[in-house]
Amino acid sequence: DDWGRWSHHGPLWPDLETRAWFGSEGLWLSGGDLSKTTVETEEDLRALWALLDAVNEGQPPPARVVLTPFWIAAGPDFEEMRDAGCLDGADTCAYKELWWHNSSGGLDRPPFSRGDLRALYKEGFDRGLWHPEYHGRSHL
Repeated sequence: DDWGRWSHHGPLWPDLETRAWFGSEGLWLSGGDLSKTTVETEEDLRALWALLDAVNEGQPPPARVVLTPFWIAAGPDFEEMRDAGCLDGADTCAYKELWWHNSSGGLDRPPFSRGDLRALYKEGFDRGLWHPEYHGRSHL
């Protein structure tokens, strides 16, 4: 659920070590098991494609396993919003406009820095391994 998303509605961690540190500092960890969420890497997707290839080996198309992840198409562009609403030297910011960043997948910006995974997502689609479903524009 919520592939391609990033937001503040629930935590996403760059890795499990960061999540563990966050908890060790006594900071808020919400959502139970969902708070263990991290973001896929190129290696994760390649391993997933290999697993699906193995499961589907020898199966005719109607019997093949195809993942249908719920996809979030965009997310708030916090950097642009901050730049537009924070004056140099100001103590506070006023977000005046909601800016969108397309879902290049895998959170290509820090702290996740997964790169642009769109070609790999498309490969999975072209190979018939997954067929993402539109789940929404964003989770805020």
